[in-house]
Amino acid sequence: KTSNGSLGDIIVNSSYGGIFDIAFNKDDKNVKTQTQGIISYARYESPSRIDSQILINRKRLNLSLNRNIEFTVWETQKEPYITKDNKYTPEIPQQGLYWILQGSLDLFRYDDHSKQDLFQLKTGPKLVVGKFQKDYLDYTELSILPRFKFNKGNSPFSFDQIVDKRVIEISLKQHLYGPLALKLSGEINLEENVSKDDELINPTIDISWNRRAYNANIYYNFDTEAGGIKFDIHTFNFMGSG
Repeated sequence: KTSNGSLGDIIVNSSYGGIFDIAFNKDDKNVKTQTQGIISYARYESPSRIDSQILINRKRLNLSLNRNIEFTVWETQKEPYITKDNKYTPEIPQQGLYWILQGSLDLFRYDDHSKQDLFQLKTGPKLVVGKFQKDYLDYTELSILPRFKFNKGNSPFSFDQIVDKRVIEISLKQHLYGPLALKLSGEINLEENVSKDDELINPTIDISWNRRAYNANIYYNFDTEAGGIKFDIHTFNFMGSG
């Protein structure tokens, strides 16, 4: 299954092909830039966009160019090393206010001569405050990113048809108590004439237990009704006195 916004989960019965990608990163004093180019070619079997009861087979070529830019508006001086006070994270959080700008261009070509082109723009603020050291409420990460899609043409499939052209992506992670943190995320749909169920897309809750050496997460997506448990072990090649 693959999720396509307000269309929900869509089954892709089979797919095979190849992908090539190349990426470049550039860090200046107050600007971080990531650029990625992707070429993929594959055959898919999935329900038709016109009639979801009909399975179709199509080859698809996708040319994609993505650029992500993070501007530093304000940033605190970060301590160079972790200490015994950093019980809940493997590194010291960088506090600051940032402006995110993300743009992407995708060209989709199908072997039945269908095509769709997409230009996507996402921009907005991200705020990070707190050191995640105290016993409670010592870390907050909030991002509010309006996203706009401009497209031309249609896909023969449902799983990659462009939908939800105007949304606001919201994500909030809050330290609660000790190693416990809560993350809430979702997308507010600004499209006209959307149903009540589609006004909020992919609402997700993530509860995490955070330690310097590891963290464990329990998460659940209310749209897809899918969740799970994730466990990460952090590397030990840190420098510090803790």
